[in-house]
Amino acid sequence: MMVSRGWSLKELLIAVAIMVALVALLLPIGLRVRTAVKRADCKTRIATLGAWLVQEYSRTGSLPITEEEFEALAKRAGVEPRCPLNGEPYQYYAVFKPPYRADGSLLPDTPQLRHEWKVFITNLLKSRRYHPILQCDYCYDPKLSSKVVGQEWDGAYWYPVFSDEVAGKDRRFLGVNFYGCVGYYNDNLLGSIITLEWSCRSGYNPFAKWGGTLPSREEIENQERAIQQGGGSGCW
Repeated sequence: MMVSRGWSLKELLIAVAIMVALVALLLPIGLRVRTAVKRADCKTRIATLGAWLVQEYSRTGSLPITEEEFEALAKRAGVEPRCPLNGEPYQYYAVFKPPYRADGSLLPDTPQLRHEWKVFITNLLKSRRYHPILQCDYCYDPKLSSKVVGQEWDGAYWYPVFSDEVAGKDRRFLGVNFYGCVGYYNDNLLGSIITLEWSCRSGYNPFAKWGGTLPSREEIENQERAIQQGGGSGCW
């Protein structure tokens, strides 16, 4: 007849150590798998929304230019227009905003101004395949993983922080272009062009109070040239 005995302290400590080691080994793997699944979901959402935007333009000759119109399109597509990893809404670059006057006030929102915006943004997106029409500001190019130095909280969402080597040059995030091509696109260039040629076309500098300057034509051309040479989106 066998007599069961309790665990000795040594055996208990060994068992606990093994469990801790297993958790330490498996937890990072589980987190990586979870992240990969959510990034794949993000790519599917971006691709679906991109296809709907292309179809919308093909059908109507126009794009949604308000957040409400974009949200309505996403609802029809059956897609939540935000990153499944951190919940951040996607950046939709075709949203209309009135430009500044020279005195810092905004031009009145009129049908004529909205028409000007549609022509401006559509021509910009059609002429440059390396610009995203829609982008996730969290899912960065895996090639940049070694350049991420931390995460930053902006009060609502976490953002990856890159080393100086990348931050001012060519950061790339998951997006889709006007032609429905999903890839990793520079997250700064299109915004700089919109700022210079549309939002601040009067010359007013809304960044002056923080010591900032408007992007220059030379800076934009240099960055555009570097992105063209480097490729990266696989779409052109």
